Amino acid sequence: MAVSWISPSKAMRSSFSLLVEADRWIAPDTAFDKRRARYPDLLVAFGVDPELYRASNGYIVEEQGKAPDFVLEVASESTGENDVGDKRDYYESLGILEYWRFDETGEHHGTKLAGDRLVEDRYEPIEIAELPDGVLQGYSQALGLYLRWVEGDLVFYDPATGEPIATLESERSRADTAEARNRELAEELRRLREN
Repeated sequence: MAVSWISPSKAMRSSFSLLVEADRWIAPDTAFDKRRARYPDLLVAFGVDPELYRASNGYIVEEQGKAPDFVLEVASESTGENDVGDKRDYYESLGILEYWRFDETGEHHGTKLAGDRLVEDRYEPIEIAELPDGVLQGYSQALGLYLRWVEGDLVFYDPATGEPIATLESERSRADTAEARNRELAEELRRLREN
């Protein structure tokens, strides 16, 4: 399974108070027992204070004045059932605008890709379409991006271009390929100069 955390898009970066974090706790207020807090695999919040987040070492809704806009959970054998039950209820109670679940095989969540959007304080399912070749796709209004399940991978797509959003892994791969090609060309140039 490959889940690649996205690099913030241009639209996302234009928000000066953007927070994109992974595997840190989220709680409603400072009095909440942090041992009962949830740790989303990915959290995105617009219009918040990243320094407050860092100082608390987690996301406190009361301190930020709002819940995150987007939370994603990635299925595992140990968390799958909790992701579709308790965590969904918890995130709904906090007022998180969108809650997404990704499951490489569909075995732990009962589906490979699912999303919920908060409507009048209740989660409503986000439509997931099946595209050719078994690709599943849903649109995140919170991020302004498509989320796709593609052969066991989670891929974020820009709706304006139809292109995947660059990830740390894809950018590293692109740079490695370019570097290898530069070495090949340098070696070829050296051979030509010797002849």
